[in-house]
Amino acid sequence: MKFVKKYIFKLCLWILTKLDSKVEQTKSGDRKNMIYAFTGISGHKYYYFEDTLNDLNAGRYFLYYQLLLKEFSQGITYEALQNFIEAHKKYTTIKEKDYAVICLENRKNISCDTDLMFQMMAVLYLREDEPNDVCDQKLIIEKSQDIKQTMSSLGGAGGFFQCPEFRKFLDSANLSEINWNAYMKLTEETHLVFRQMLERIPQLIQ
Repeated sequence: MKFVKKYIFKLCLWILTKLDSKVEQTKSGDRKNMIYAFTGISGHKYYYFEDTLNDLNAGRYFLYYQLLLKEFSQGITYEALQNFIEAHKKYTTIKEKDYAVICLENRKNISCDTDLMFQMMAVLYLREDEPNDVCDQKLIIEKSQDIKQTMSSLGGAGGFFQCPEFRKFLDSANLSEINWNAYMKLTEETHLVFRQMLERIPQLIQ
C-alpha cells in the first residue's frame, strides 16, 4: 500500500511537470519544425520554418508578410506615402504639387528598401519568446530594429538569410546578400532626401 501511494505521488509529479512544460511551451511559442538562425544584439534568439507556407501562421503570412511584399513592389511604404499626402495638402500652388509628384515618382523608382525587408524578416523569423499564432505590430517593429542593428554590427554576416521564403524573395528581387550594407545606406539616404525635398519644395521653385 505504501509502495502504491509512493508510485501515485511520483506519477502525479510527473504529470504536473509535463503540464507545466506544455504551458511554458505555449507561452513561448511552439518551436516544432523551427530552425535556429541567429541571436540578435538584444540577446534574443531567432528561428525560422523550413516550410513557411505550411508551418507559419496564416495570419502572419497573408496579413503581414504579403502586405509588406506589396509595399516593396510598389516602391514606397505606407508611412512614406502618408507623409507625402500630408505634405501635399500644405502646398498652395499647382507648381508645388506637380514638383511633389515628381519627387514621389523618383522615390518609387528606388528598387531597394531595407526597412521593409527588416520588417519582412521580423515576420518570418520568430523569437524564442514569440508564439507563432500572434503577430503584434509593435513587436514586429521592435524585432526589425533588433535585426537591423545586429546585421549592421556584423556587416551582414550570419544566419540572416537562411529562411527559404526570404531567400526566395531576395532572388525574385535580384538582391544580393553580399551588398546588404550598401542597401541599408541607400535606403537611409533615399528616405532623408525624400523628406528634405518635400520640406524644401516651396523654396526650390521660387
